[in-house]
Amino acid sequence: MKDAKDAVVHPGHGESAAGPAILFFACRWCAMLGAERAGRDRIALDPCFRIIPVECAGAVPQDIVLRAFAEGAEGIAVLGCHLGGCHHNQGNRAAHARLSLLHAALESVGIRPERLLLSFGTAHEGHQFAALCRDFVRQIREMKDSGDLDLLRGTFSSVARYSGQSSGQFCWMTDFNPAENGRKPLPPELVEEAGRLLATGQAQYVLALKESECGVVPEVFSSPEDLAQAVQGPKYPLAKTFWRFMRAMPQGTKAALACRHCDWRALEEQKNMNQYEGQEVLCLTFPCDARQAHDCSCANPGLHAEKKSPADALSPDLLRTLSDPNRADVWLSHMQRCIKCFGCRNACPICVCPTCRLEDEIFVPPGILPPPPLPWHLCRALHVADRCVGCGACQDACPAGIPLLAIHNALARRLHAEDGYLSGYKQLSPLNAPMTAEGPCGGPPPSWPNFTGRNDVSAPPTSSKPEEQR
Repeated sequence: MKDAKDAVVHPGHGESAAGPAILFFACRWCAMLGAERAGRDRIALDPCFRIIPVECAGAVPQDIVLRAFAEGAEGIAVLGCHLGGCHHNQGNRAAHARLSLLHAALESVGIRPERLLLSFGTAHEGHQFAALCRDFVRQIREMKDSGDLDLLRGTFSSVARYSGQSSGQFCWMTDFNPAENGRKPLPPELVEEAGRLLATGQAQYVLALKESECGVVPEVFSSPEDLAQAVQGPKYPLAKTFWRFMRAMPQGTKAALACRHCDWRALEEQKNMNQYEGQEVLCLTFPCDARQAHDCSCANPGLHAEKKSPADALSPDLLRTLSDPNRADVWLSHMQRCIKCFGCRNACPICVCPTCRLEDEIFVPPGILPPPPLPWHLCRALHVADRCVGCGACQDACPAGIPLLAIHNALARRLHAEDGYLSGYKQLSPLNAPMTAEGPCGGPPPSWPNFTGRNDVSAPPTSSKPEEQR
């Protein structure tokens, strides 16, 4: 993968004398051999694309694709073995799941998804490889001067500034009136259960919110009598605070968290990442009221409620942001305000990796402040796509009011629509699940247009020269 990382740094910028800069990431076991077969057969190919051999299509990271677009690539194709015939068993299906998600991310911010192609072939299909090259290059040429990639390339001023666009127009997270919606005591049954855990030694500590002179703050309770001071809100994400608290505690610590449903789901995802090994963690949840759920665009505000799709709670502002035909201009306006403060990452309860990929110089080049923000935000959204619980902590922490949840919601909707997946419910992630021929959840693999014009990616295209098949 080092070769692929090195190759995307300067793929060329836009249209050259030879044509648009196009990258092909080709599996060396199938697609690369197909390219070599086309060369041996002396099939004429367009000179404007560059082939980068990789061990497997599933080894092409999403962030490398984003970086290639940001550095000047006009189109990118990832070519792997036929589904069911991968040299590494399930690598091409992993590529299909991850790049389908990247496809949704690009579309959500107004970048034409046709710029990213995933296709499958075998070593003997030299003529099909040539056809793919011709069709894809022609398609990219037709997109010349569309301007949709300006977002990824940071062509606006590197100095963060506020435009005349009001961020509140597209930001649907609203502040609560504390007198009406905040500082309500915890439900009596929850206080009783928390007190019982402390009294019986099942928990040494209970983390909850407490009203103080400075407002509502997290508090660690160790006595049942003090739990009467605990309150429900205003909304305050507690999962990340609880994670930091437990990291400072020794092995064998027993603790409970009194929180909202989204914090419980975040806690489940943290457990899946083995963040509490050797410690006992309990969760006491209370549902959000209807107003809080509406303002957060949350489809699943309660623990025992029927699980719904993220699309079921789309607010009008969120829907307008995701469906606006000029959403590329909308996101350009938003991204002009990003100061790369890392507030969204630091507030996210799922961003707990000891070494953050987003601090790599591939996304934060030294000496540039701030670097192009959209590749950075898309990379972060893709890294947590199958773990994001939609708590809104990233958006609440953003000092520029950028509606980050719009991107996360688009990815969550794609995962739920194609795989029936919702994070935080002890489901196996479709991005990590070994996919069978029927798909990760018993259905057919999600469709992706390939170069033959068919939508059934599970059916391999036939060779134009049957007599040459091995």
